Amino acid sequence: MTVQDDHLLFRWCGNEPLTGSRIDISYALIRGTIRDDHTAAEGTGPFSLTRGDEFSNSTPPPNVIYTASETIPFSSPKTLVFVSIGPDAKTFDFSASYEVLDRFAKLREGYWMDPTGKLSRTACATN
Repeated sequence: MTVQDDHLLFRWCGNEPLTGSRIDISYALIRGTIRDDHTAAEGTGPFSLTRGDEFSNSTPPPNVIYTASETIPFSSPKTLVFVSIGPDAKTFDFSASYEVLDRFAKLREGYWMDPTGKLSRTACATN
């Protein structure tokens, strides 16, 4: 995940293709003990991601139609981002959450973040 043109850009880094028919991207703004949940993107349609394929909260993979899409406010002091991909509306084969504190500045500078929270200059990095 990185930031590109004020949108979150995701790149599939798995060695095996990831197929599905539903993508949900949501985020939660955390202010003290208050959590405010939002949907950034929600879409359906059959798709297959191979290593290096990209999509964002504004541009879905081919064959996916977003029914909801919203810009994520990067200025929030603490934001949690959740990405879920699955074969249907109730099941997710892949789900990752990213805790983004003040890292949006780094992501805007071209850094990528993997699901473990590590930052790297290269997407799909193993370090």
